[in-house]
Amino acid sequence: LRFWNIGLQGPIPAELGNLGNLKELDLHTNKLSGPIPSTIGKLKNLESLSIAYNRFNGSLPKEIGNLTNLHYLYAQNNQLSGELPREIGDMRSLEVLQLFYNRFTGEVPIEITKLRNLSLFVLRNNGFSGKIPADLGNMTTLTQMYLGYNQFTGFLPPELGNLVNLVYFDASPNLLEGPIPSTLGRLTKLVYLDLSINNFSGGIPVELANCVELQWLKLSNNSLSGEFPNQFTSLCQLHSLSLADNNFNGSLPASFVNESSLVVLDFSRNQFSGPLPGSWGQLKNLRVLSVGYNNLEGALPLWLWNLNQLQILALSNNQFSGTIPADIYNLEGFK
Repeated sequence: LRFWNIGLQGPIPAELGNLGNLKELDLHTNKLSGPIPSTIGKLKNLESLSIAYNRFNGSLPKEIGNLTNLHYLYAQNNQLSGELPREIGDMRSLEVLQLFYNRFTGEVPIEITKLRNLSLFVLRNNGFSGKIPADLGNMTTLTQMYLGYNQFTGFLPPELGNLVNLVYFDASPNLLEGPIPSTLGRLTKLVYLDLSINNFSGGIPVELANCVELQWLKLSNNSLSGEFPNQFTSLCQLHSLSLADNNFNGSLPASFVNESSLVVLDFSRNQFSGPLPGSWGQLKNLRVLSVGYNNLEGALPLWLWNLNQLQILALSNNQFSGTIPADIYNLEGFK
């Protein structure tokens, strides 16, 4: 049954559970409301369920665990609330679980880690709290995991380093703390890592440089410290590097192995010192360069005005000297 985006209103009738042979139910993008009926658990042959982009409220019924043949569950963008039922761990065929933009609360039940076929796991934009279960590290089929915009606390489990197929991992923002696990360096397929807006401390583990496919590394708004590891300059796919609002010190990284890939560099609001590296003049595709609020010094280099793609340049609250060219607004990106 496919009744998506046709203006349906009101609750789902309990009698829907009588359609025992149904394999697909797609009700997304309507104006359906009320609780999800427990009779949905009778649809034991269901393989795909989409109730996303509606106005459903109440909790996810425990009977949903009866849907052991379900591969895809899309329930995002509703008003669902309460804790996730432990029975969700019985849905062993599940490959996609999307619950973002709801009002779920409480801890993530440990039973969810039994979903060993899950590839896409999205819990962001809810009110989940407590610790991130270490047994998530057993869900090695995961390729994308989004846990941001919740209230998770405690350390990031080092067991997440077992998720060797992970490509996208987003845990921003939360209330996580402690060191960034060095085991994340095992995630050699990782393309996107966002741990910003938490309270991580210590240095950046050099093992992260083993994530050779990494394009986006976002670690801003934490309590990280120490010098930036030189090993990261060898990441030849790096597109965006954001380290703002931490306590990093030492000099800025002198070079990057693939200057053409970098588009965003944000080192602002740290304690970096010394001059802008001359090799940065080769970053011809750079669009954002933000180094404000550091302890940088020296003359503003001429190459800075030759970065023709630059759209955002933030240099304030440092100790730079020299002059700014009168024709700076002729730069292509500033037009």
